[in-house]
Amino acid sequence: MKKLFYICLVLPVFLFASDVQTDILPRSVNFLIFVAIMYYILADKARAYFTGRTASIQEEFADIERQKLANKKRITDANKELQRAKVLAGKIVDEATANIDNIKQHIQKTTDEKIAQLVKKTDENITIQTQKLKNQTIDKFIDDIFASQNIKISAKDIVNIINKKVA
Repeated sequence: MKKLFYICLVLPVFLFASDVQTDILPRSVNFLIFVAIMYYILADKARAYFTGRTASIQEEFADIERQKLANKKRITDANKELQRAKVLAGKIVDEATANIDNIKQHIQKTTDEKIAQLVKKTDENITIQTQKLKNQTIDKFIDDIFASQNIKISAKDIVNIINKKVA
């Protein structure tokens, strides 16, 4: 079956080729001369183009490799910087915690001192107010005694009364 197919395919070529006169040989020679001339004219330019193109591709590849290495170095440097930043952050947190404790202690101490000062001032004010009240009471009592004509008291009795009131 395959043989028959090939025979049917090739047979018409041989049958029609024998009847038709063609100028295949001169056309083939002209084509070869044309190809030779084109090769002579364009060979150096094509070679230069492809050489330049190869060089530019190699240069681009080298640039990409350099960028790749530079990026790897940047990534490594960034990771090292990240590690340093993490260590620094840990130190800062530790110092902040210590500072918080110190500040708490300082605030507690300052507050205790202020409270002690307020208590002391309050005690002093109470003492001063008590003394003022005693003095006012004594002054009022003495004024009442001297203002009253009915009461006859000697100076010695007044001093004794005042000593009893003050004590």
